[in-house]
Amino acid sequence: MRTDLNLLRIFLYLFDERSASKAAGRAGLTQPAMSHALNRLRGALGDRLFTRGAGGMMPTQFALEIEPAVRAAMGQLIKVLERPAFDPARTRRRFTIAIGPYLSELLGLPLLSALAQGAPHCQFNLFKNFERLVEHIDRGFIDAAIAGFDAIPAHLAFETLFYEDMAWVGGSQCPLADAAPLDDLLKQPRVAITTSRSPIPETDVESESGLHHRVAIRPGGPADGTGGGASPARLSVFDNILALRLIATTPFVAIMPRRLIENHREHLALRIFSAPTGLDAMPMYMVWGRDRENDPGLLWLCDMIRRCAAMATDEVGRTPSGIRA
Repeated sequence: MRTDLNLLRIFLYLFDERSASKAAGRAGLTQPAMSHALNRLRGALGDRLFTRGAGGMMPTQFALEIEPAVRAAMGQLIKVLERPAFDPARTRRRFTIAIGPYLSELLGLPLLSALAQGAPHCQFNLFKNFERLVEHIDRGFIDAAIAGFDAIPAHLAFETLFYEDMAWVGGSQCPLADAAPLDDLLKQPRVAITTSRSPIPETDVESESGLHHRVAIRPGGPADGTGGGASPARLSVFDNILALRLIATTPFVAIMPRRLIENHREHLALRIFSAPTGLDAMPMYMVWGRDRENDPGLLWLCDMIRRCAAMATDEVGRTPSGIRA
């Protein structure tokens, strides 16, 4: 026998209220609809269940016998179906965020501090390996990823956190003036910063399952009117701080995020050249699984990332268009 679960809910309302009109009010039904539901319930269970008496709708012996089991079963079902409230101050959940070296330097400290303070019993992991990222997001191993992406598959949700300007940077050993023309900068030895897993030196973007992750920055090509004469980088490193220290003590130059340069400009005596890079401002995205958008814990995490990014960059994220794979 198959019984509509809503009928069992109405059974409990009638049992508690002993009044069809009061039970109808609790169920949000009209009086005729309540009468129709009671008739269906009687037919499904093969018993009158309630009879009119001096005290109202009185339960039959069968109704008295099944009430404890029906109430317990409905209570268990509600516990299963209702998502528990997320309380960051009490939860002991584990969160994992994939993030690259530069964004880790920019956002890591304020983000981890805010997360640790807001959820003192949680475990937070910053994860730099973007290998199999789509798979790990789909399987729930990674809650969110923060990076520069050129394309994002449609089944992932995303949001722009901020835009990053790129700039030419050099140190005191570079013989060029701050206003040196682009052609002179392109002739200088250059260091490239790459997070690529590939041994191929000129890999700019790595792709996996429709997600295109930018792993290196180099001067814009001829289509931009700049950078067409750029030679391959003489040095390639994965660490931003190592690159900046190299630049500070050698004639090497590089194209790097302007915020990163400004953060180290004074103590490393760095110089920002006015020549164009040939690159548009690059959006930095937060990406997460669209199928988990109703997860209150993930929504809290994304909101914390969003707030920290806004404070660190003085920008408000906005959802872009035209980046789908």
